[in-house]
Amino acid sequence: MSEASAAALYAMSGVLIGVSVITVTMRFYARRCQKAPLLADDWLLIPSLITFIGTCACIFYGGHIQVFGYSTHDFTPEQLKATKERSAKVFAPLTPYSK
Repeated sequence: MSEASAAALYAMSGVLIGVSVITVTMRFYARRCQKAPLLADDWLLIPSLITFIGTCACIFYGGHIQVFGYSTHDFTPEQLKATKERSAKVFAPLTPYSK
């Protein structure tokens, strides 16, 4: 189960990054073809795309260190301790916002 979950997580993130980049590119292309001005909603797509790619990068990293996409039921106690420590490092930047 764990390998399939991690592979599915990687595949879904990769596909969504590709679809997002194509969608944003096509929107700018359509605006140019229509000779329509680029407005704030068009330009705000770029930071949101960058944020989404960063989120997917975190998912890839979390999958690499086996924090995301792996069942903890299959781990030994030593692996659980290591996973807990790695999870704390991954989620440390979010801790101030969760209070």
